[in-house]
Amino acid sequence: MSNRKLRGLLGVDFTTFLIGAAMLTAFLRLFALRPILAGSLLGVPILTLLLLGLFTALMLKFVLYIVLPVALVILMVRALRKLRRPHAVAPPPPGAAQTY
Repeated sequence: MSNRKLRGLLGVDFTTFLIGAAMLTAFLRLFALRPILAGSLLGVPILTLLLLGLFTALMLKFVLYIVLPVALVILMVRALRKLRRPHAVAPPPPGAAQTY
């Protein structure tokens, strides 16, 4: 098969494809020889995403089950105090005629 036919099938030049395959092979060989490095390179982003998801879920639960109920109780108490409080009548301005 010529280079032109392979380029049509793969969408890239065959030499570019070989360079990519060689790089992938080198990474796999590196990961096989150094498993701790492979674990850190592959595991840290996954662990970070996992912890970020757990933190987000905990914060949503905190807001939903602690912050919102406390805020609703405070708003209800304030509303009830406003209803029970008699409206204060402003004193007449000085010098105004007093009617009895």
